[in-house]
Amino acid sequence: VETLPLDQTIEEWYDLEVREGQEDHDEVSGRIRLSVCRRLKKTSKRVLKLGVREAQGLVAADKGGTSDPFIVAELGDSKCKSKVIKGTLDPKWMEVFALDASEGSHIFVDVFDYDLLGANDFLGRASIPVECLQDGAASVEEWCILEGRVGMEDVVSGRILLTYEVCVRDVSVRHVLEVSLVEARGLTAADSGGTSDPFAVVSFNAKRCKTRTVKKSVAPKWGQTFTFDNTDNVGFISVEVFDWDFLGSNDFLGRLSLDVQDIPEPSSLEDTEVEADSEAGLVDKWVPLEGVDGEGVPVTGEVRLRVRKFTKPLSDETPLPRDKVLSVGIVEAKELQAADWGGTSDPFVTLSFPGQKSIKSKVISKTLNPVWDEVLSLRIPADPEQDQDGGGGSEARFLAFDVFDHDLVGANDFLGQALVPLRAVMQTGSLDDWFPLQPRAEKKLTQKLFGGEDKVSGRIHLQLALSEL
Repeated sequence: VETLPLDQTIEEWYDLEVREGQEDHDEVSGRIRLSVCRRLKKTSKRVLKLGVREAQGLVAADKGGTSDPFIVAELGDSKCKSKVIKGTLDPKWMEVFALDASEGSHIFVDVFDYDLLGANDFLGRASIPVECLQDGAASVEEWCILEGRVGMEDVVSGRILLTYEVCVRDVSVRHVLEVSLVEARGLTAADSGGTSDPFAVVSFNAKRCKTRTVKKSVAPKWGQTFTFDNTDNVGFISVEVFDWDFLGSNDFLGRLSLDVQDIPEPSSLEDTEVEADSEAGLVDKWVPLEGVDGEGVPVTGEVRLRVRKFTKPLSDETPLPRDKVLSVGIVEAKELQAADWGGTSDPFVTLSFPGQKSIKSKVISKTLNPVWDEVLSLRIPADPEQDQDGGGGSEARFLAFDVFDHDLVGANDFLGQALVPLRAVMQTGSLDDWFPLQPRAEKKLTQKLFGGEDKVSGRIHLQLALSEL
C-alpha cells in the first residue's frame, strides 16, 4: 500500500485466487475490478518546507543601481512573504516557510522590489511543479533561473536558490514552541554613562512578542516566556535586542536566529504541571548577537535562551480558559505635581483591579520625576464569575494606576490617575507606552456638586505583558 501514490485513484482488474492453505478445497475462477485511492488520515497534513536562501544578479529597480528585494511564495491558497533586504542585487534571505501541499499544481516564487509609495516592482519568478515532489524524500537544493510572467513583458534577470521538501505532519496533537528570554550579558552600551535600557523582540512565523525594558543595564534579566504555534515545525526563532530611547528611534543592539529544526523533538505530555517541569525537547544556551550598530560598529553580547517543544492532545471539547498573569512594569513618571514644601513630592503608585487587592510600589523621595523600575504581578481571572464584584468580564475592566505623594503624618496627597483598558493588553499581549495623569474618575461628580478639583500634572510610563498560568 505504501507504494501507491497519494490522492490518485487506481482502477485495475485482479484475478481471483484460492485462499492460502485451502488449495485442495477451493475452486475459483474469474476476476474482480477494484478502485483504490490512498489518502492521508484526517489527523495528517502534507507540508511543503520551502527554504528561500538567496538570489544573484537581480534587476536594478531603484535609483543608484540597486533594489530592495523580497519574495512572495504561493502554492494553491497557501501564501508566504519574506523580509525585505535593502539596497542590493544579491540578497540573502535565509528564511524557511511552510506551505500547505495538499492543493496546487505549481510552487510560484515571485521576487519584488519594495517601494514605499506605489506598486512594488516585479523582478522575476521561479516555478516548481508539485508533481516532482515526493513525500519523505530528501531535501532538494536548486538554483532556479528567474523568468517573466506569462503574457507580460517583464524585464528580469538573475537566479534564486531554493530548497524544498514535502513531509507529513501529525495534526492530531497541538504542537507548541515555548521561548524564554532569560537574560543577556555584555551588551553594547548605547547611552551615556556606559549603560543601555535593553528590551527584546522575539518572533516566530507571524507572531511577535516584546519583553519589558530593563533600565540602565548591559546585563538585563528579563525572565519572560512566550508561546508560539509550531504546527508546521518550520521556521526560525528570531530575537532582536534594542536600547529604548524616550526621544527618537530605539538603538539596535543585535539580533540572533535559531532554526526550530535544531530543537529536539518533544515527548507527548498529558499533564500541564508535568510539562512545565519537563526537560524533554529543551534547549538552554547562550547565543551570540550579530549585526552592526547605527555607526557601523559590530555589536557585542549574547542572550540566554530556553527553547522547548512540546505537544498537547487536542480535545473534541473546547478547553476551559486559563487564568492569566499580568506583569506590570512601573517604569517612571515625569513632571508630577509638587505636594511638599521645597517644591517636590515623595511619589508612589497603587495598582487596582476590580475584585482584587491593591498593589503598591516603593516610594521615591523628593522628586517630580521618579524612576521606580519596578515589576508587579496581577492575576487576571479567565472566568468572569471569579470576579468578586460580580460585574462584567475581565476584558471590559480597567487597570487603575493612582500616583500619590507619601506623607508620614496624615493622608497621602493624590497626584494623578491613569486608567488602562485591559482589553488593549489582551488583544496584543503587551503594551509599552506613556499615559497622561488625570483627576480621579469617581471625583468628577462630587467636584461638580461641591467644587474642588484634584490638582494633577505629568505622565507615567508603563510596560504590561500578559502570559498564561
